[in-house]
Amino acid sequence: MGYYSPISYITNYQLGDTLLISNDDETFTNSAGYVLAKTIEIGLKTYLYSAFRMDFEIKGALGGDADYYQAYLTHNGATIGTVQQTGDIFYTNKSQDIESETWVQGDTISLYCRNNSGGNNNCYVKNLKIYGLQSPFYNTKKVI
Repeated sequence: MGYYSPISYITNYQLGDTLLISNDDETFTNSAGYVLAKTIEIGLKTYLYSAFRMDFEIKGALGGDADYYQAYLTHNGATIGTVQQTGDIFYTNKSQDIESETWVQGDTISLYCRNNSGGNNNCYVKNLKIYGLQSPFYNTKKVI
């Protein structure tokens, strides 16, 4: 379920569209409570003031209201971004730009999903991807 990023020794990232790592397998649950669906472990050395674009796809087996199928991301167990939802039976891409003061080797990005419809109905997720662009600057944050 977990994937390890081969990226290492990079000190700083900014938002970009260069794919860095992905966990593409399809996972599903019919649980009404959130279930861990995917994890990516960051293989970077410690670096500061970086931002990543994180994408995943979500769909439901039967369709329904716009909030029937829900998913969210965590960084080391802490929720990042917002809960993403759909009622579609076709995969919908969800994208969020996430910035953090510090990312270190071994940090995890996890994707949780659930079926919020109250029925025996699967929520599917796939293609958890992390994008970024190596910054030409070591520290892009101005300190006063």
